[in-house]
Amino acid sequence: MSGNREFTKLDDLARRVGYFLLNFGTLEYLLLTFLEKHLTPTEYERVSGLHFKDKVIRLRDVLETAGLGNLTEDEQLKLFEDIESVRTLRNHLAHGQLSLDTAGKGELKLNVTLPKEVDQRFETDIQRVDVSELQRGLDTLALITEQFYGLAGFSAPVDLPIHDRG
Repeated sequence: MSGNREFTKLDDLARRVGYFLLNFGTLEYLLLTFLEKHLTPTEYERVSGLHFKDKVIRLRDVLETAGLGNLTEDEQLKLFEDIESVRTLRNHLAHGQLSLDTAGKGELKLNVTLPKEVDQRFETDIQRVDVSELQRGLDTLALITEQFYGLAGFSAPVDLPIHDRG
């Protein structure tokens, strides 16, 4: 019976990782849609080929110079902090390796660990992503995506789940 529970946890983690990665793609699409509306065609062509982080820098420039959006300065700061946190999580998930670690009491703990840190997975100072951290990332990503639907000029879909609460 215990093995089935662990398989369920593994399946749950894999499902949440999938939701996160797919929804991050939606966020990038919405970012590109916003930039396309506010940049010249030449500038958009250049920016669209950049890394996500660089597209976000360009977004910040557009928001600052054009004064677009109804976000206060504090809300913009929070938005960019949240974008950075989900970008970092996305990179960790995209390049990470699933590991099952013993939590000390015979209990297995699911983590996503970077390959370069796999031999150190029992150390306390390496970055891990567990199910609860992944869920927090999904929740943050959902909020950001909803904001970006508005920035891109769309209304958020009602019938399409932006994230999964388990």
